[in-house]
Amino acid sequence: MNIGNVSNNGGVDRGAERGARVDGRRSLARAAADDGAEISQDGREAAAAFDARVATATAEPAEREDRVARAMQRLLGGELDREVAVRDAAERMLGQDFRTV
Repeated sequence: MNIGNVSNNGGVDRGAERGARVDGRRSLARAAADDGAEISQDGREAAAAFDARVATATAEPAEREDRVARAMQRLLGGELDREVAVRDAAERMLGQDFRTV
């Protein structure tokens, strides 16, 4: 409990607590010379794979109306709520490395 604010009707006066950054001044301390970050080879490969999949997805034709209409019929008809449909979709995703259903 901060009893210093009792006379301020519960308000908070933080003016005295402001640091140098809040007042527009920055610390003059420098980062260590060896301070840095590196991206691992695994990280680079994952980023390249992601970029390749994005490029493939954007190069494919837009969704076909007939395929969307059939999927909506199956969804609204309850056909996709069955365990067999979920398992089939999961197996297809795994078999195609999650690129498509």
